[in-house]
Amino acid sequence: MFIYIKFEVLLQSISMILSLVSIIFLLLKGKKSLLTKIFIGCQSLVFIWAVGQIFEILSTSTQNKWICVLVESIGIRFIGTSWLFFSLIYANNKLAKAPKKIIILFSISFIEYFLLLTNPYHKLFYTVFDLKTISYGPGFWISIGLDYTFLITGTVILVFYSIKQMENAKKKSIILITVILIPVISNMLYVFRVVKLDIDITPISISISLFLLGIAVLKYRFLNIIPIALPRMINSIAEAIIVIDYFDTIIFCNDIFHQYFHASKVNKNSNINDFLEYLKAISHLDKGVNSFCEALKINTSVVYDGKICISMTSVKHFNVKIRPIKGNNNKALGRIVTFNDICESVNLLESLNLKNKELMEANDQLKKYAKIGEELAIAKERNRFAMDLHDTLGHTMTLLLKLNEASIITCAENPKKTVEILKETHLITKEGMKELRRSISGMAPGKLKVCNISESLKKLIYDYESSGMEVELVVDGEFNYSNLLYSDVIYRTCQEALTNSMRHGNSNKVNIFLKFSKDRIKLYIIDNGVGCKKIIVGYGLLGMKERIEKIKGDIIFGSDGESGFNIHVEIPVGDEL
Repeated sequence: MFIYIKFEVLLQSISMILSLVSIIFLLLKGKKSLLTKIFIGCQSLVFIWAVGQIFEILSTSTQNKWICVLVESIGIRFIGTSWLFFSLIYANNKLAKAPKKIIILFSISFIEYFLLLTNPYHKLFYTVFDLKTISYGPGFWISIGLDYTFLITGTVILVFYSIKQMENAKKKSIILITVILIPVISNMLYVFRVVKLDIDITPISISISLFLLGIAVLKYRFLNIIPIALPRMINSIAEAIIVIDYFDTIIFCNDIFHQYFHASKVNKNSNINDFLEYLKAISHLDKGVNSFCEALKINTSVVYDGKICISMTSVKHFNVKIRPIKGNNNKALGRIVTFNDICESVNLLESLNLKNKELMEANDQLKKYAKIGEELAIAKERNRFAMDLHDTLGHTMTLLLKLNEASIITCAENPKKTVEILKETHLITKEGMKELRRSISGMAPGKLKVCNISESLKKLIYDYESSGMEVELVVDGEFNYSNLLYSDVIYRTCQEALTNSMRHGNSNKVNIFLKFSKDRIKLYIIDNGVGCKKIIVGYGLLGMKERIEKIKGDIIFGSDGESGFNIHVEIPVGDEL
């Protein structure tokens, strides 16, 4: 009997020591998370259970035994709910995020324990309880049923979740399932007396199971590399992500990854080399893919950033990153690889490059147009100068010719008159030189007064009357327009008309009628020259026409074919030029 008691105490002591070592190790080395805290809580309950068992075995009175049962029952009554809570959190079950349901869950354990505390009053938990004999009541079996329900439910949740997460490694899955089922089976064998044992092996079996679980975690690292909420968290990310363990196996890939890479052979549980072969097959020898594959083959703490281009149903561009996953003591647990779709930015960049190319071509074209515009500007200025030169020199030369003819006629008969004509010739020559200089510099005629076109025309007429031509000017209205173009065009038109009448029409009389109104200027010029049957628009008439049309006016040339030539001009006033 003494040897039996020593053996039972030894087993419970081993259970207590294993639990205590696990608790200390987790407190010092474990990650400070809710999951770790609950796991430590489970170990603590097993520790309390083992301590209570030891003192119960060594009890020498019914009262001491009852106190020890109350202590160990803290572990027994709460281990089921704690284990279920641990399994729910580990499996990321939605029930773990419902505080009210968790409170109800632990309330059941509190009710069970309260039923045990008050057993002396109702005898529902133990019908008989003394130092040597214990008989169980209905409350005990209900409590056992609830505890087993919690333990089995938690175990099933954890087993199925573990198989789902680690189906690529059967060895690791079998180890995990085995260490979970050991305490459940051992407790059922003891409670239901399937195997006749007088020693409760449940605490020692739980301690051994949790200790083995710790070893499996350290050896295979599968609990460290997969965070609790990893699937839901990663599936919510817009990037394609794969997680590779220490053994180059893809242990996780999110939904975006499947959308990007439609490869039936490349999936969770595949070796990374299968994915690399598939990637090379669709890369068309892209240098970025080769560089990425080489980096991924290095099973170290390599950090990689690059770009790849692949061709499936369409060409896709990705930014790829490789980042190591490290555990305690900076040990490599695996790697995480992300694929960020940059097709939009690449297409935008290509579009910008295309636009830049088009802009460069347009710029070259604009340079050509600018050169053409420059040539047109030069031609325009040349034409302007030619017209001004024609008007100025034509006017001056025509007058000089007429005065020269007059001086020839009068030099013999009336020398005094000839001297006057030569003086007039000299003045006209000087004035012609001034007008020529003004034409070169682009200035308006010297005789033109913007605000008094009538006076400017009278001075022009005086020059022609000196040569023997009679010119009659009639002005109706007043020039109230500030735009220089109106007066310039009128002056140049009259100047060219008088020159043509003298040079080509041999006219000795010209009538000029000028009318100003609020919205229109009208100009009529009529001579008594020889006229013409067919009007030939030469340089002089063309210059008139261009000037008039430039200010949106109309000009009409007319002749009856036998005598006289007339010009009719209408210029709208007030429109933008």
